Amino acid sequence: MTHSTNLAHKEATIGRKYTFQYISLPGIKMAYVDTGGNGKAVVLVHALAGTSTHWEFQLGEFSEAGYCVNAYDRRGWGESVPDMETGEQSGTANADLNRLVEHPGIERFHLIGISGGFLSV
Repeated sequence: MTHSTNLAHKEATIGRKYTFQYISLPGIKMAYVDTGGNGKAVVLVHALAGTSTHWEFQLGEFSEAGYCVNAYDRRGWGESVPDMETGEQSGTANADLNRLVEHPGIERFHLIGISGGFLSV
């Protein structure tokens, strides 16, 4: 499956180290951070009314422990913004999560979420 992506760096950051990137999904440009690396993948899902900035300290800890960590702002929260150029907002939390991990080719990952973050599963 091919996805239209628009990766762009923005001034917004999490902590001092991680800069948001964007992936274009139906109706939205979803903001995420990727710590990089070749370790096992971990995806962090914020609480229903939160943002990925809540994971600031965990990003560093997991990354330093050798994991490749991704955290993203769910639809309607944080740095993720509506984008009518990419179509109607027909996506679901589960579809967004799937596209986020498909984008860099992540096949297996640990999923960590709090509160409404588990609604993505």
